[in-house]
Amino acid sequence: MYRSRMGGAALNALPRFRLRALLGSLSVVSCLLFLGQAAFAHANLVSSDPAAGAALAVFPNELRLTFSEQVDPSLSSIALLRADGTRVSLDETSLDPADPYTLVVRVATPDDQETGVYTVVWGAHSAEDDHSSNGAITFSAGTGVAPDQIGQPASTDSTWGVAGKWLELLGVVLLPGLALFAATERDRSTRSIAVTAGVATLLGLAGSVLSFLARAAALSGEELPHGLGLESARQVLATTWGGGWSIRLLALILILALAAWGQRTGRPIAWRLVFGVGVASMVTTAATGHAASADAAWAARLVDFLHLSGASVWAGGLLGILLAFQPSSDVAADRAWLRRQGNRFVVAVAIVIGAGFASAWWHVDGRRALSQTDYGQTLLVKVAVVAGLLGVAYYNRRVLQAIPVRLVLVPLAVGLELVLVLVVLLLSADLSQTLPATQPLPVNQAPRAIEIAEQAAVGSTLVTLEGILAGDPAEPLVVHVDPATDLQRVIVKSSLVDSATGTTVGDRFDAVPDESEPGRYRFPAGRMGIAGHWTLEITVRRAGVEDDVVAFEVDTSALASSGTALVDDRWRGVRASSHTLLALGLAVVMVVVGLGGLRRITGMELLPSAFLLAASMLIAGGFLISAARSLIPITPNHAASNPVHASADLTYAGELYRLNCLACHGADGRGPGADNPVHLHGTTTDLSRPQAVEQSDGDLHYWIEQGVAGTDMPAFGSALTDEEIWQLVRYVRELQDAARQVDSADE
Repeated sequence: MYRSRMGGAALNALPRFRLRALLGSLSVVSCLLFLGQAAFAHANLVSSDPAAGAALAVFPNELRLTFSEQVDPSLSSIALLRADGTRVSLDETSLDPADPYTLVVRVATPDDQETGVYTVVWGAHSAEDDHSSNGAITFSAGTGVAPDQIGQPASTDSTWGVAGKWLELLGVVLLPGLALFAATERDRSTRSIAVTAGVATLLGLAGSVLSFLARAAALSGEELPHGLGLESARQVLATTWGGGWSIRLLALILILALAAWGQRTGRPIAWRLVFGVGVASMVTTAATGHAASADAAWAARLVDFLHLSGASVWAGGLLGILLAFQPSSDVAADRAWLRRQGNRFVVAVAIVIGAGFASAWWHVDGRRALSQTDYGQTLLVKVAVVAGLLGVAYYNRRVLQAIPVRLVLVPLAVGLELVLVLVVLLLSADLSQTLPATQPLPVNQAPRAIEIAEQAAVGSTLVTLEGILAGDPAEPLVVHVDPATDLQRVIVKSSLVDSATGTTVGDRFDAVPDESEPGRYRFPAGRMGIAGHWTLEITVRRAGVEDDVVAFEVDTSALASSGTALVDDRWRGVRASSHTLLALGLAVVMVVVGLGGLRRITGMELLPSAFLLAASMLIAGGFLISAARSLIPITPNHAASNPVHASADLTYAGELYRLNCLACHGADGRGPGADNPVHLHGTTTDLSRPQAVEQSDGDLHYWIEQGVAGTDMPAFGSALTDEEIWQLVRYVRELQDAARQVDSADE
């Protein structure tokens, strides 16, 4: 009956189809590999002295770079370049005796250096996970002007490192699972399984070699194929990662020999030995990954090993089915065999998911770390692919095995499932080369805002200087010239005497005319890069008349308290809003509709049933995302009550809001709108949204005082008093009440 309905030609074409499916799977994932982004560093630069973008009055005596992990000074370097690319002479790079996270290097002749912009080029090697990284920062000395551009961190763990790790994972993960399949399913073991095991081993060996070369190149600060040499190879072998790599390389070579021996002799013990050696290679993989730098390294390594083990059983079993499954006339036996394999996969998937959540909890510190770091974003993509993979697996189990005629489609469905598994391995390789999201996130420390409103007259010319200095070097200072007739140039000469050194710094530049209004000129606050008492001499040049010159005194000393701090973004509690509960309920309904519909409508055609499952899962995913976004965070200050009563006079609070908050949150608290692109930060600036309204007064006080890590919201704890922050909280509540009344009137 089975053959009469499907035809013998289809069955005869199955072996060739399996080969094409396997090659197609590898081709698809290979393309995805080169479409993926490069991985970033593990020893992440978290602070420096001089700071990135700093404007110094005098040249520094030493450079200090602090990283997120302990660094090895013998494999790290710091270079200092002038604007023309020549090097500044430095002493030997060393580790701060009091801080193993900080590299220190003294400048040989600081007094001989000229004023200008300098670039610090660094290369750091982590002593914890043996990854190398590099980057650059810029600062100025003696100019009084902050550098326009700051070098961005870079990494030598690029696409080559991810490629090598992915190929290595193919061997390390596929081989034990395939060996387990061959050892337990000896009646279905074929020559193609042994050949595929050999191919997987060769891929693993190629990946091991490529990983080693990428690591050696990283130590030299170069991309492949440059920067390789015996010295860098020796340095890699001397690291913990190098020891684990050597064991994996020997294990893969031994597996290749065992697979050849088992194919020649036909002895089943060969597959058991392959499985045992493969497990050993997984142990070394788990031991030399991110888990090595975790607080409880042994537990993190165990979790990673379980994660790899579950993936091995799943991926290797899928590969075994793809190579060995042959539909027969005994449909019941075929279905029973596939169900037995599926039960094994259920256990493996449970281990993968459980260990994956535990690993994510270890390597991701908080909500913003999950959404704003390279590691967190890659992890979210991996979770999405795994969700799709689970949907395909469920479809294979519930639909294709529901009626006999669809068993012939099992290789196609298994091939698709295997492709998704290989994509997950690719993302895992990317994660292994990416900095875990466990590092502190930056929070800008806001200075107390300075409002400038000065006027000076010379002859018939009136010059006005206006602006708000709040620590942002891009903020404009505005010069108004009245009358605006016959204007040619407005020239600004800035000067400052450093109180500590007596050094005079400054600059001379043209203010930029504002086309929107005659007589209006602008220049950025970053032109006064050093906090202190500045003298601004403004020259107004007109055609055919003598220049008019006025001078203003601008005190920016209060900006000295500004800067960037690194704070932990640990997971804290959240509470669900009514929107959260509704969205979760709708997500559950869609999952029930999708999965329940497939169980009941087993006679549906392939494409309609697949569409039903995909559509229901996508809709459920959308509801889950909506639910997550509507969660209300709980801060340590949640229970605090506002001492400022609703009846209090908030005139001063309105002034504080205008100086510190209006630019980003708008006059009505709903955000600045599209007419202010400089401060357009998205919907989170809308203080009238339910997620902000339903937070307690204590929560709002906490965010104003501490800032929001990883976002543009700075910390005002050092700029405002506690009473002023509570005044702002009450003012925000009034804006929220006003927005609610406007919305009610519109309805």
